[in-house]
Amino acid sequence: MATIPPLEELLEKYGDLLEENEVRELSYWALINDDGPCDEEQYLTQAEDRFDDLQEKIAGALGA
Repeated sequence: MATIPPLEELLEKYGDLLEENEVRELSYWALINDDGPCDEEQYLTQAEDRFDDLQEKIAGALGA
């Protein structure tokens, strides 16, 4: 069974694609920005801290 690569690897592999407007338009991926400024580093740190738990939940849902 394939596993989800680490977050750093995903960001390195696909980060340049997510910066391209054409890719976002084709995929309908968009960031809604109607809120005040946020601490992106804090959100990234929280996501990294919770990444292993997320992988476990996905594996459990897939019956792995």
